[in-house]
Amino acid sequence: MIEATAYILMGGKSTRFGSEKWKAKLGNNIVLDNIWDACNIFKKRQLIGKKKPKQINKTFILDIYNYSAPIVGIHTAIANSKTNWTLVLSCDLPLINEECLKFIWDSKTEQVDAVVPIVKNRIQPLCSLYNIGILNNLNYHIDRQNFSLHKFLKSINTQFINMDHYERSFLNMNTQDDLKRIQIKNKI
Repeated sequence: MIEATAYILMGGKSTRFGSEKWKAKLGNNIVLDNIWDACNIFKKRQLIGKKKPKQINKTFILDIYNYSAPIVGIHTAIANSKTNWTLVLSCDLPLINEECLKFIWDSKTEQVDAVVPIVKNRIQPLCSLYNIGILNNLNYHIDRQNFSLHKFLKSINTQFINMDHYERSFLNMNTQDDLKRIQIKNKI
């Protein structure tokens, strides 16, 4: 069991996708269930969003701020965390799995504030570990409406890890076409 809390972000307007991504079907399950199950190795799992869907029976936390920016979800996770480390994971990654998440955890070194995967030269801040000690820095950025995750990651001690060998787990789902490609490519 990993001594950290996993927070799954359900927010975002999903305008390019056309509907809520977490509800998308992937095989026999919805995307949210696949991601929730992948986080089974963490001490605690919770969902974060702007509004709790009626059909959700999992632990749910409302975003603290009303801004629509991923940094807000990270802030809500850290502010509510009862563990020193927090995994923040978006519903954009329907193929994420336990093995991949364990690799991120096991890669963590001492004295870092965040562990962020890089896949094919793209950083993955919404599938990353964050230390509870970054809360004041998050407050600073949000209070100034500086919502850039790239700038935020530069302001803390971020450990970037190459995860090209987990490329499949990081297939991003932003549109219905992305979902179809994921289904076809992975025979789901």
